[in-house]
Amino acid sequence: MFSPQIIENLDNYQCCYNHNKPIRSVCIEPHYPSNKRFYCEECFKAITIEVLQAKQNKQLKMS
Repeated sequence: MFSPQIIENLDNYQCCYNHNKPIRSVCIEPHYPSNKRFYCEECFKAITIEVLQAKQNKQLKMS
């Protein structure tokens, strides 16, 4: 039976802000630079807040 193996080692990757914490999320968008695709918990919270603020600013401009 075939047994899949992981080629990459997650220890070789860092989150986009170099927090040296475990990777929790990965962006799979092809236009993102490879050094900005990995997020630890702290990065993910920061990115989520940025997205929400951008969305609110866009709604305020439309009003």
